[in-house]
Amino acid sequence: MERIPVQQTQLVPEIVVDYLNQKLDLSHFYSQPNLPASYAELKKQRQYFSPNQRLELHSHLVNQYQNAGINLELTANHSVQEQLNSLLQPQGYTVCTGHQLVLFGGPLFTTYKILTAIKLARTLSLANPSEPVIPIFWLASEDHDFEEIQTVKINGNAISLNLTHDANPVGELMLQKIEQLIEELTKVFPQHAFANELLSQIKRAYQNGTKLAVATLKYYHELYAAFGLVILDANSPTLKQALIPIIKKDLLEQFHFQIQKDSDTILAKQYNLQINARPFNFFYINEAGKRFLIKQNSNHLFQLSENEKDYTAQELTHLIENFPERFSPNVNLRPIFQELILPNLAYIGGPAEIAYWLQLKPIFDAYKLSYPILVLRHMQAFVPNGFAQSVKKFNLNLSQLILPIQELELVFNKLSDFPGFEKELEIIDQNWQTIYDAFLKLNDQSAKDLLQVKLKERTDSKLLLKKFNVLRKEKLKSQFDKLLKLRSLLYPNGVFQERTDLLISYEATRSTDLKEAILNEIDPFDPCLLFFTA
Repeated sequence: MERIPVQQTQLVPEIVVDYLNQKLDLSHFYSQPNLPASYAELKKQRQYFSPNQRLELHSHLVNQYQNAGINLELTANHSVQEQLNSLLQPQGYTVCTGHQLVLFGGPLFTTYKILTAIKLARTLSLANPSEPVIPIFWLASEDHDFEEIQTVKINGNAISLNLTHDANPVGELMLQKIEQLIEELTKVFPQHAFANELLSQIKRAYQNGTKLAVATLKYYHELYAAFGLVILDANSPTLKQALIPIIKKDLLEQFHFQIQKDSDTILAKQYNLQINARPFNFFYINEAGKRFLIKQNSNHLFQLSENEKDYTAQELTHLIENFPERFSPNVNLRPIFQELILPNLAYIGGPAEIAYWLQLKPIFDAYKLSYPILVLRHMQAFVPNGFAQSVKKFNLNLSQLILPIQELELVFNKLSDFPGFEKELEIIDQNWQTIYDAFLKLNDQSAKDLLQVKLKERTDSKLLLKKFNVLRKEKLKSQFDKLLKLRSLLYPNGVFQERTDLLISYEATRSTDLKEAILNEIDPFDPCLLFFTA
């Protein structure tokens, strides 16, 4: 299996590359680099996490699993139960990742996030068994972007969950006619025992009359219970008690807006930013379950939903204090919520997530809240045996193959048997200049005559070069088309494989559980792009 350091790819933004390289200018925007030695110091900062907080978190998780119909007493679930009990220990810690409620395990990058969290937790726990580290998967049940999660692609076939949705929290969606969706899935699955077991896991989790959040929790539990993954849906009145001071600060004082604006101004001088500072960073979910963006009018009254009365600051404070579960943090403040309710050491995210977490460090500082170590998730591509050798036949390496197509074509042409003669023309031009300078010293008119010859030759050379490039492109087109066909294994339909394909697509064809095999290849402290053959 071949590996490329992610810094040598174009798959991560510049700000993440600088974070991984520990660039000094960026040091104010993270606490510590992702190194094994960094975690000991961070544990000291997390010791303020009280026994009552641990008990609340533990109770919520136990009830959550019970309400989903999951019996933690079963032998198959002992790993999860042990992890939950570890949360009660004064020196029990977590590492966390999360994602939207994507169907059937979601695109491959979701799998990689979870497996990176599991591997990091394993590594840290083995290094110090008296301080267990629990991997947490945060279910983004309050998210409203249904269009982003309703379709999955299995073996090139798009399968969609067609439900009515009004921009409300997706976790509350009640599954209907789900058996039709599973039937579509069955049609594109191979017929053998392991594929049938994969379908059985899906059927056990996704059932009519089940909320999408519960179905997602059950399915991820099916996939990762043996690995000790703890799944957390934090949309809870009990857990959101911790958010009350944050909600007040945000809505009544716009406290976070100015802090993030100031930090974004600094970062924007060098980087493209992932998220924008907003005056209000909470949505309101009314009693009917509808989700609204909170606004403030010119009279300083707050609008919480359409066609309803406006609220004074006093009335809004009453709602916050008595119904915190109705307030849902956006992407700017969800990280704060997470770190308030978890004894957390690290957040595992994709390139875009790491980028926006870096934007939020000053808000953590303002609250004197411990900021987790940021860990870039595992990145990989499934490739057949001999893939690297096939790429080398084109005089390329794997890192060049993942270049954008236009850049790839330039590199391909340059390294081909017809590399062009631009440099040679430059040398000729320099020689002409030397000759012209010599003539100029002898006779002005002779120099002028020579200049005319030089200009005509330059024009002729440009025409020849243009003709050569046309002929070269025609000559290389068939070879480049073959290269693009090879590249399409990494970019099916022009999108990087991890963003479209599902793990079950590969497991169903290979008849083996690939999670442990991938887990063995992950190094959470050395982010690489892995070309994985299985």
